[in-house]
Amino acid sequence: MLTVVGLLASAVIQRQVRLYLRDYNQQLPGNKGPTPTPTAAVILALLRSVPMVHLRVGSLEVLHVQGW
Repeated sequence: MLTVVGLLASAVIQRQVRLYLRDYNQQLPGNKGPTPTPTAAVILALLRSVPMVHLRVGSLEVLHVQGW
């Protein structure tokens, strides 16, 4: 069950990032150079250096500070 949830989360991450990159005609650095279709592992590696995430969905606000 946990594997299925992990694969679902990975697919959602890849889909959202790839849609954004396609809409704005952008590329991210991948394993073999810039790519418009990065994998979830590459995306998460690039986000490793982000120290804080502030997310707002409707009236729900979530603030996550790395290391806390």
